[in-house]
Amino acid sequence: MSAESHATSTWFPSIICILMNSTRQAALTPPSRIAWIDVCKGIGIALVVLGHVAPDTGLLHNSIYIFHMPLFFFLSGYLRSAKPNFGNYFEKKSINLLLPYLAFLLLLFPVAVIGFLHQPGLISRVIHLAYNSAWGGTKLSGVHSTFWFISCLFMTQQIMNFLIVKTRLPIVILISVLCLLVSYFVAFNYPSLDLPLDINVVLAAIPIFCLGYLSKNLPLNSPWLAVFAFSGAVCAFILVWRGVGVEVDMKAGNYGIPFLSFVLGYCCVLSLIYLSRIVALIPFLSGILASAGTYSMGIMFIHSTPRILCSYLHFSLVMNFAVSLTTSYLFSYIISRFRVTQALLLGWATDLNELRSIICQS
Repeated sequence: MSAESHATSTWFPSIICILMNSTRQAALTPPSRIAWIDVCKGIGIALVVLGHVAPDTGLLHNSIYIFHMPLFFFLSGYLRSAKPNFGNYFEKKSINLLLPYLAFLLLLFPVAVIGFLHQPGLISRVIHLAYNSAWGGTKLSGVHSTFWFISCLFMTQQIMNFLIVKTRLPIVILISVLCLLVSYFVAFNYPSLDLPLDINVVLAAIPIFCLGYLSKNLPLNSPWLAVFAFSGAVCAFILVWRGVGVEVDMKAGNYGIPFLSFVLGYCCVLSLIYLSRIVALIPFLSGILASAGTYSMGIMFIHSTPRILCSYLHFSLVMNFAVSLTTSYLFSYIISRFRVTQALLLGWATDLNELRSIICQS
């Protein structure tokens, strides 16, 4: 038997073995989780899906867009702790975020091509799609439309971790404020600025991330903080109802009304945190939403595909939302049952390292 055939005969059964035993092995208990954080992510990802199926100029859409994407940058900052080993942190987050980003980009590329098979100039359209996929950010549309968040979050985490480790907290806050000011300057003076991977949006994401990092020490039991949060949230929804443009579209570089939208979005996020802490005490509801929160990244990647299909079928808003959320949740659940898909599509470093070791041993 040749060396090549021997390698194949040992490698292929190893992969089959992983797949056959993955349901048992992939169910390893993940690191301890905070129940209300998962609930908050679950509510947040449901709002992301709902915001994308709702009419672009409607009250529901604009209300959700006050805070739905800032919420995830905020929670990332809230959960952040200093990681002094920059190399390890870069590698870990590359596996957690960039690997699924690339995997889903390639996985859904044929789905995006199917969308214009009936249109003229197929080859030029495919080349244009490939260019947009490589550029990322605002050029991502259709089934790839939400992917901008992943690249933006990755860059934000790397920058903020460096600042947290290398500088004192007042300097971190000062830089975050400067980033906020520069983001407003860019939004008003260069509204059509379109950098690869939405690099320019990192300027607006850094202050939100910093706010989350600072908020971990907030006295959430304070009634005054609760009054501030809910009052701001009510004001935000009233302004949206009155047609005042306080909503935020981070992907497009639209940050609403300077400072006001930032504060109102913060109030909405805090209100959602209070709600999540209450819901976390209700076993059945908590279980459903926390499970959605656990698979929020997979839902983020995949939900645009069933959403677009439902729009072609002229489903109602409620049906489109239900089908999009349920389908993307089930898909995320299924890929979490197998080590290979869990490693490549969900970015689980433990599974990826085990796959590496098995392949190397083979």
